[in-house]
Amino acid sequence: MSLPVHTRAVEWIFRTRALRAARAQETRPDVSRTPSVQQAKLLLEAARRVLEPAEPLPPGDRAAAALPLYRSAIECLLSAFGASAVRSGDLAALWDSAPPTVLARAEPDPEARQRVKGCLSSATMVESPSDQEILRVRRFAESLAAEAAGRPKQVDLILAQRWFRLLLVGLVLTLGLVGVRGLLTRPDLAKGKRFWTSSRWSGCPAALPCLDLMFHTDEEQNPWVEIDLGSQQVIRRIEVSNRADAFDEREVPLIAEISKTGLQWTEVGRRTTNFVSWTAKFPPTTARYVRLRTPKRTVFNLRGVAVR
Repeated sequence: MSLPVHTRAVEWIFRTRALRAARAQETRPDVSRTPSVQQAKLLLEAARRVLEPAEPLPPGDRAAAALPLYRSAIECLLSAFGASAVRSGDLAALWDSAPPTVLARAEPDPEARQRVKGCLSSATMVESPSDQEILRVRRFAESLAAEAAGRPKQVDLILAQRWFRLLLVGLVLTLGLVGVRGLLTRPDLAKGKRFWTSSRWSGCPAALPCLDLMFHTDEEQNPWVEIDLGSQQVIRRIEVSNRADAFDEREVPLIAEISKTGLQWTEVGRRTTNFVSWTAKFPPTTARYVRLRTPKRTVFNLRGVAVR
């Protein structure tokens, strides 16, 4: 029976069933730091230096010299994989006691695996192995050592997939929320539109405060700023940003007004306490002009105004 979509989605993210199955099949012990593995690494390095000498070696059969080193290294590795109770030197018993999954991972081909075992057998170990035989033994020994060194288990891979998919889902959700927010947020209808003020302070734009301000008036009675949206628009809110450095008391009380013609004004918001940012919200209304004013004698300056 097919699983519900939400169940399949949860399984795809957390991989619960796959993780349970992998843990049930995982029989390899952690042997990466045992003395047997350390000794095997030493023997493998010695065999490598015999076959690939950095300096000239005395004359002789290097493959025949390397084969016992590989045999001893494989014995150490097999004993580390749960066959430690078997008498050292009995390769056949060590081989038969090792987990079959470990041997299969080191050499997936059963026939090739048997050839390696036969080549290493004390009864049949050749004095001068061929290049193909020594290569096959070497690859098996190095694969077994890599297995012992703790290459990623299936469980580890599934856990890594789980974290990757969780991060992926989180990223998709974040981008989705940002996209929805962008769709829900109306554009700023006042951006780039012309505006004028009741007066203009002569210190602007050279004075430092003006560099971060939308406008700055002289000190006067009932100063104001008026924005022309260019045409009649349906608006719902006016967002006001006050100067953040000082003098935020100059802009209170602050009255927000709108008009279709610029002659008759309707109040849509009033702020009576100091603020850094303030939003006047009101029912959707058609207007072309937006005006902000403070009904007292003061200097009037704002950092920005957005109309949505």
